[in-house]
Amino acid sequence: MVKRIRTDLFGKILVEIGAIKEDCLNEALTIQNNGCSLPCGEILRNLGHITEEHIIQVLNLQYNIPYLPVSRYDISSEITNILPLEFIVKHSLVPMEKQGNILVIATTNPLNFQAIREAENISKSIIRIFITTPSEIKITIENHFSSPLINNFLNPSEN
Repeated sequence: MVKRIRTDLFGKILVEIGAIKEDCLNEALTIQNNGCSLPCGEILRNLGHITEEHIIQVLNLQYNIPYLPVSRYDISSEITNILPLEFIVKHSLVPMEKQGNILVIATTNPLNFQAIREAENISKSIIRIFITTPSEIKITIENHFSSPLINNFLNPSEN
């Protein structure tokens, strides 16, 4: 599983790398403390203070998880069929390649250990995790999968 290599909190790292100022972090923490269940990074992104790339950068610093720009890859249909489409959409992850008993997965949430374990059980593989952005996942699913479920995922406001 993923091992934390840096113990600084997400928001503190954003301030340290110059992505946000303390007042932006305090705004997000106030929202979170008032009952919002979203992670700090998602709150900051929704407020327009950071980008998907900032979230990736901090997770990489905290956990040393490599980034994979998945929309630039061609994924074979053999690989796309390893995991059920509903599982892929639900957990916002994409199987990328399989080498022996190792399945490479790109995900927006490398800390969703339950989904990773479930992917291991379904695929009967050892999972190697890469992180990617939600927009990269969306483009990849759009390019490599087809189903009415995909349209619901890609355009939730139309449903």
